[in-house]
Amino acid sequence: MVDQTVLSSKGKWKEALIGTPAASGMADNDPNPKWQAFVKAYQAHAKTGYFKNAFASPSLLAINYYNSADAVFIALDKVNGDLSDGNKKFRDALKNVVLDAPNGRISLDENRQAIGTNFVTEVVKDEKGDLIAKVVKTVPNVQQRLGFSKAVYDKFVPPGRDNPPCKKSYE
Repeated sequence: MVDQTVLSSKGKWKEALIGTPAASGMADNDPNPKWQAFVKAYQAHAKTGYFKNAFASPSLLAINYYNSADAVFIALDKVNGDLSDGNKKFRDALKNVVLDAPNGRISLDENRQAIGTNFVTEVVKDEKGDLIAKVVKTVPNVQQRLGFSKAVYDKFVPPGRDNPPCKKSYE
């Protein structure tokens, strides 16, 4: 909900965003050196005019596109560019890629769903007066089962109005 596509807004609505809590696969002020290097590279390209109307910090789409391309290039290298047989070797290589990405470690589960770092954030003004998503908490290894074991999670499928039931513990 709150990446730079929203936080770079102008006018009176900008002030209304301050204090908004959110969660995302990235946070503007993540202290991870890889994230800081990614932001610096993004900003350097923005200054050259390479990205027209670039944001002050990368958006969620920017980091997701970067990570997706990185995974594809790694998998292509592993199969030496071999896309024969309906891309079977490539798909097998891709499902086993583990990224040490700018926004944390990313791997895939048995359903090819991402397991990655999530950031609980709060919208604040930085020292320049720009809005950023500030890290409140970093949660590594977030997966589609929300921390439940496969056996417990499978009881929730398909999800619905009464499934899962609301209770303190599911174990």
